[in-house]
Amino acid sequence: MRCSSANQAALSSSRRRAARGFTLLEVLVALLIAAAGFGAVLAGLAGAQRASVRADEARRELEVARGLVEEAFLGVLPADSYVGREPEGMADAWKGERSGVEWTVRVIATATGGMNTTAQGERLGARASADQQQPDVLLEMRVIEVRAGRVELSTVQW
Repeated sequence: MRCSSANQAALSSSRRRAARGFTLLEVLVALLIAAAGFGAVLAGLAGAQRASVRADEARRELEVARGLVEEAFLGVLPADSYVGREPEGMADAWKGERSGVEWTVRVIATATGGMNTTAQGERLGARASADQQQPDVLLEMRVIEVRAGRVELSTVQW
């Protein structure tokens, strides 16, 4: 089968074009597509880096908070960080900084002296005078609230 002269001319021009290479417009479009893909990859890497930094900060804050809860349970919070009793008189407070994390601790102590009666924490361990009637303390409870950075932990010690 023979090709017509128009078909032969089209075939020879496509062969010549393949031998010449790509046009400038084709190269620019290819570069634009490659740059967009490279930019998307870099944006993804930057987002992953930020997430990693936030996770490290959260881990450090959680470690500080857990350590402070343990210290509060043992009653060995740093004396130089003691702020004092809050204005309501219900909670002792500590405030400080550890490992670059600002923290606060509140300890609220209460004691139950029988059915539906409560003696506030400031009376715990105090001796009652002969004329002052104080019920026997059956149960002491301390609520420990710790805030370290963005982490908040609360627990109860019986």
